[in-house]
Amino acid sequence: MSEGRSCPLAYRYAPESLCQEPAEVSEDVLYIVGGLYGNPFALDAIEQMALAEERQGFRVRLVFNGDFNWFNAGDTLFQDINNRVLAHTASLGNVEYELANASDGAGCGCAYPEFVDQGVVERSNRIMEKLQGVAEQYPDIQEQLALLPRYQGLMFGGLKVLVVHGDPDSLAGWGLAQEAFSAGNESAVQAWFQATDADVIACTHTCLPVLWSGRVGERVRTVVNNGSAGMGDLH
Repeated sequence: MSEGRSCPLAYRYAPESLCQEPAEVSEDVLYIVGGLYGNPFALDAIEQMALAEERQGFRVRLVFNGDFNWFNAGDTLFQDINNRVLAHTASLGNVEYELANASDGAGCGCAYPEFVDQGVVERSNRIMEKLQGVAEQYPDIQEQLALLPRYQGLMFGGLKVLVVHGDPDSLAGWGLAQEAFSAGNESAVQAWFQATDADVIACTHTCLPVLWSGRVGERVRTVVNNGSAGMGDLH
C-alpha cells in the first residue's frame, strides 16, 4: 500500500492484552483528549475547563491519547505543545510514533482507508514530513515521545476504561470510526469488548465523533470517539 495508507506492524497489538492491569485513577474528573493536532487555542480551552473543575474542588486528570502534534510545525509552538501535554498523562498517536521513530513507507502513519480521498493522504504526508523536520531539532522531546505507551488501561469510578488512539487492534485502526459504525461493525465491537473486558473504550484518530452504547455479556459497554479536540467538526 502507498504511504499514508499502510499500517506498520509496530502499530499492532493484541486486544486481550490491553486492559490486563488497569491503573487506578485517584482523581475525581477524567478528561481524555484526542486529536489536539497542535492547536494551542484548543489546549488553552481544555486547561481552562480543568481549572474551572479544580476551582469547584475537584481533582482533574488530563489524558492525551495521541495526535497532539500536527499543525505545530514551528520551533516555539512545537516545544510549547509538547511541554504542556507531556506534563500530563499521554499516550502515542501515529503522529507521535512517526516523530519519535519514523517507519519506512508509513508516511503520516494514518493508515487511511480507501474512502479517504487521495488528496487528503498526500497532504497529510507532506505535513508529517515538515513536522518531522522540526522534531529532529529537539531530540529531548523525541526521546520523551518514544517512551510513551501505545495504549492505557485505567480504572475510574469502578469502570475499566481502555484508552487507545485508533482501535483495539491497531494504533492507527479505523474500526471505531463513524464510517465503520455506519457500515455495521457491531460484531467487531462486541468481540473487542469481550477480548479486553473493558467497560469503556475511549479513542480518537478518525476525526469524526462517535458515541455508542450497548450490552455485551452482562454489562453495558460504551465507545467514546471524541473525533478531534483541535479541529472543527461540522457533522
